[in-house]
Order: sequence, then C-alpha cells, then structure tokens
Amino acid sequence: MRAVLQRVKYGAVRVDGAVVGQIDHGFVILVGVGHGDGEAEAQWLARKIAGLRVFEDADGKFNLSLLDVGGGCLVVSQFTLYADSRKGRRPSFVDAAPPEIAEPLIERFAGPFKNHLDRYKYPGRHGSDPIEHRTAGLQHLESLEQRLAASAFLCGSTRTLADIALFPFIRQFAATDQAWFDAQPLPQVHGWLAGLIGSDLFASVMLRLPPWQPGDAPTVFATG
Repeated sequence: MRAVLQRVKYGAVRVDGAVVGQIDHGFVILVGVGHGDGEAEAQWLARKIAGLRVFEDADGKFNLSLLDVGGGCLVVSQFTLYADSRKGRRPSFVDAAPPEIAEPLIERFAGPFKNHLDRYKYPGRHGSDPIEHRTAGLQHLESLEQRLAASAFLCGSTRTLADIALFPFIRQFAATDQAWFDAQPLPQVHGWLAGLIGSDLFASVMLRLPPWQPGDAPTVFATG
C-alpha cells in the first residue's frame, strides 16, 4: 500500500459539486492498494499514520500524533499512486489492485460513525446539534456491542485492522463526555475499548520521546 499525507486545517471532497466527505484539522490521505496487499499491510499503514508525530506541541515542536490532537482523516482512494512511468510516455497501472480488492481496505479508514463523531465533538464548527449526533453515534456503538458479545474483537478472536481503524474514533467519542459514555449499557464496548487503550500496540503508538536537538543520537523507528 502507498499513501500520501497532507496536514490540513480543513479538507473536503466534492463530487459533482456536492460534498461527500470533509474534516477539520487532520490528514487528507491518498491511498493506493497494490497487488498482494491485504489486512497485514492495511494494519501496518493505519498504525503508522496514527502514530506519526507531525503536529506541533505547545512549544512549536513536531511532537504530537493524530491521536494526540484528536484530528480527523479524509481518505481518498487513488490508484495512480501505483503509476509506473519508467518506460514510454503512458503510465502503466498494472501494479494497482482492482477495485474489488482495494475498496474494502480503503473503507477500513472511514465510515458514517466519523461523521457523527465530528458533529458531536465539534458542534460549534459544524453548527450541529451534539445530542442528535451523539444519539446517532450511540446506535453504531450498539451494533458493535452485539458483535463484541460474540467475540473478543470485531472480526473474531484476534485483533484486526477493523479494531485498529475504529478504535481512535470510538476513543474520541468516549472522551467527549466520559461520564455519559461510561454510564451507557455497553459493557462489551467498554471492555474492548479499555483493552485496546491498555494494549502494547497503543503504548507503542503513543510513545513519548523528548524533542530531538542538534547533537542528539538518531532515533530509529521500526518500519514494519
């Protein structure tokens, strides 16, 4: 998989003049899927993007991740990231995966829940009724509650991309009014969320290091 990220204060996608997706601060992400890409690659990419420390802290240093700043993601499928123009004048796209393979993976990054999260968390920016969108978001959580009643994770007994992709949004939803969220009859969702927050994966993404200064030894990050 290949991705191009752009930090934005606002981003939107329009189709025939109509807005089909938008965010406030966060990332606009172009994602290309290649042959052979699957859940493992999508999981790695989601972890990498969520943990990239490219947002400024109070001292103006690039020391915060998307999760730290509560940013959004606007994901756009872009097969042209796999263009091969080494020969001739017409790019080849044979390395790009066909839509029936690429689209399910791209969908892991986004969903209707995010729309309600933004309007619940930032009603002033959207001119929205936060209670209306909180109620709509709760309906999505109730469907997850039913799924988690049958298995430890959203797609079975092990953590997959679906858990990792939805977790940041649900964490933000919970934190908007933690007392209200804790009072909801969602024991499976509560346990699932607490488990992911306490996981080694989350700890590795939320790794805190002092800002690098000239003369410091280089910090090497794992790439996979």
